[in-house]
Amino acid sequence: MIREIALDTVEFLCPWAHPRWVGEYHVVHYEDAEGGEYEFFSVQGVPVPSPYTLDGAPACPHCGVLVPGRLIARRYLEMPSEDRRPDRNRTGDGRGGRSTPVPVDRLGTSEPPPYWPGPPN
Repeated sequence: MIREIALDTVEFLCPWAHPRWVGEYHVVHYEDAEGGEYEFFSVQGVPVPSPYTLDGAPACPHCGVLVPGRLIARRYLEMPSEDRRPDRNRTGDGRGGRSTPVPVDRLGTSEPPPYWPGPPN
């Protein structure tokens, strides 16, 4: 069961080369039937490891050291209630079924979104 959904702003600061950058992560907090709690992180819809651990830490762009993040802000997002969730079997014309996907041009490029947030180039 989903307990809460949040948007974390995470700061990365390399202790050796001293660059600083910030990334945003969607966090979903789950609770299973036995009462165990889990967190799932994603960036632009792509699942990623926790930025707070070495497994999910990005490498410093200057020296390559893995830099675990530090939470600097958390914004809780409203969870959709059962009656407000969209009907997945409906299309805009009311006929039901799936609509035809429309490709989205991301700022004039056809490249996929970046996998990992990092410092600007």
